[in-house]
Amino acid sequence: MPSGTMGRRSVALGLDQESVSHSGKDSKEQSGESSDKDRNFMDSGGATPSLPLNFLCALTADSDVDDPPSRMAAEQAQSMEDGRERRELLEALLRGPYRGSAPSWLLEAAVDSDLARKPPQSDPLYGPSMDLARLALPHPSCTPQMRRDSLRRCTAVQLGRLGSTQASDVLADAVAEALRERGPRQQTMTVDLLDTPTHSVRCWT
Repeated sequence: MPSGTMGRRSVALGLDQESVSHSGKDSKEQSGESSDKDRNFMDSGGATPSLPLNFLCALTADSDVDDPPSRMAAEQAQSMEDGRERRELLEALLRGPYRGSAPSWLLEAAVDSDLARKPPQSDPLYGPSMDLARLALPHPSCTPQMRRDSLRRCTAVQLGRLGSTQASDVLADAVAEALRERGPRQQTMTVDLLDTPTHSVRCWT
């Protein structure tokens, strides 16, 4: 074989090996970058990056339950700690995409957030607003059992807030029932009470 031909083949072989070498390095670098992204995603818990609250609330206003903004807002609300921003997001969800049908976690989160709010020490009779509970408790997806259990956890001040003129008929009736349960029970008059009256009967004689 002519020496010129062998020389050209050697050069071509060297170029091919160099190309394979660079290709391997590029693949490793890309693989390394992908691994770094995967690790960063895993370190963040695999959660969807949070969006600005005002922007997210605006998106959910005209969204349906199955729309991406509604799902993102619901996921973000579940992962947030209780506070003013989470309360605003819960209210936006209940007034927006979940006004007709809502999962139990959303209703429970709204009620729990209101029940956890304490009046200031300077005015213990002052009750913070119960706007979220007022949305959740008469909601079509709220069961009567959940409504009763939630009202039993309320303080007297909180019940007063829920039973205001702004309450719906369903909530007003439930609050009235809760107040009746807390009131003193009237004892039915029997023949035995005529001979051995109780303290309550003595007070009236």
